[in-house]
Amino acid sequence: MRQTQSNMRRTGAGWTRGSAHRVSRLTRMALLTASLSSVLGCSEGLVDININPNQPERIDDPALLMTRVTKSAGDLISQQSWEIGNLTGQYSAKDRFTAFELLQWGSNPGVWNGLYTLIRDAEIMSELGHPGYGAIADIIKGWAGLMLTDLYGDIPFSEATRARLDANFTPAYDRQEDVYAAIHLLLERANDQIAAGVSPVRGDIINSSNYDKWRRFANALRLRMYMRTSEVDPSGSRAGFQRIFQDPARFPIPRALTDEMRLQYLSGPPNAHPWSGAGAQIGFNVMVLSTRLFDALVQTEDPRLAHWAIPFGTPLEIRAMPPGLNDASSRDFPASNFNPALFFQPTRPAKFLPYHEVLFLLTEAAHRGWIDRDPSALYRDALAAAFSFTGLTMPDDYPTRPAVAYNGSLERIITQKWISFFDFEFQGWHDWVRTGFPTSIAPGPDAVIQSYPRRFEYPVAEQAVNNASWSDAVGRLGGDDNLLARKWWDAR
Repeated sequence: MRQTQSNMRRTGAGWTRGSAHRVSRLTRMALLTASLSSVLGCSEGLVDININPNQPERIDDPALLMTRVTKSAGDLISQQSWEIGNLTGQYSAKDRFTAFELLQWGSNPGVWNGLYTLIRDAEIMSELGHPGYGAIADIIKGWAGLMLTDLYGDIPFSEATRARLDANFTPAYDRQEDVYAAIHLLLERANDQIAAGVSPVRGDIINSSNYDKWRRFANALRLRMYMRTSEVDPSGSRAGFQRIFQDPARFPIPRALTDEMRLQYLSGPPNAHPWSGAGAQIGFNVMVLSTRLFDALVQTEDPRLAHWAIPFGTPLEIRAMPPGLNDASSRDFPASNFNPALFFQPTRPAKFLPYHEVLFLLTEAAHRGWIDRDPSALYRDALAAAFSFTGLTMPDDYPTRPAVAYNGSLERIITQKWISFFDFEFQGWHDWVRTGFPTSIAPGPDAVIQSYPRRFEYPVAEQAVNNASWSDAVGRLGGDDNLLARKWWDAR
């Protein structure tokens, strides 16, 4: 019995120890589970805390993207017009920081990156399913793609947004003629889609869901494109221009200043014009009147000179500086600044394709015999609209002045068109590349190259992250990515 009792005690003791051991293990497991739950709960909380609600990674409401896309487009065109746009067209010069004027242009990656970001956001907006947003997205992509290819030449376009879908981080560079063809298709598809009927969109801070303006803008862009290719493909350009011009029911174009597409800025940040406020003051002040623009305006006693520039000195007078001076030569050069009451205002609108450009395009088309219209009458209308673009009324005798009157020459049309593009992105420079007018555009005295640039170089980052595609594109430029290489439509 003692043995049995002893065994039982041992057994009991063993059971008790085993039980205690199991309880201890279960307790630890419970504590571990509780700890893990607590940690996981904290981790989930930390993840939530680390999400910035003001920078969402996914947007399901296309109206939010619409506001971003339209605001970004206006900001980009406004930022580039005043400085780089005016310098490429030699409307202005700089009295400090003159590297760009010395033709050390480089690649201007801010333009490249900004336009591709815009294309990406427009593509995402179009994927959300609403046909109205999709049509506007196509127009924005066409506008941004056209600006890119006109600046650089061959560019990634057909594969430009593929990284999100199939991790293609090395998109091919499409030939410029293929980019043009793709943009024509985008713009025509958008025009026809809107014409078929789409419901209103929200968030459009450019046109307030006015689809008629979007259509007119898209078709005017195509007129610009056909004229751009007039030297490399004269018959195809003529046929394309005629097709749009002769069918206004299907392809409406701007008919008046009220048809212009523009972004109206507000009086305070962050919705004020990018070239306003204390932060932009220095960049505004270093820009002075160029002798290129000054001479063209003086020759015709053009009232836009006194409207745009500020007189100074004793006696008060407007003076200009030759473009292309180095810092040492330009710093103390007596030259007029531009009127801040016009160009340094927070509510100054961003304009995407002014009505007077349409009239100049029609004037040139009539001059070339593409359309059956009187070029001299269209020219007069274009001049009047160009004055209105600046807030002035054209003097009655201006179109008949000897240095202004239409004389049957393309040079007269393009020179006046160039004047009208002051403070409007890169269009004056593009027309010089295409036609050679005005003939005054040339390197300044301290320029580092002896010919005037015809394109931007590709961003340096492209050589590192997309070298094979970049190399193919550079090979088509003749093997050298430089400012003097010719784009496809640069055929003169």
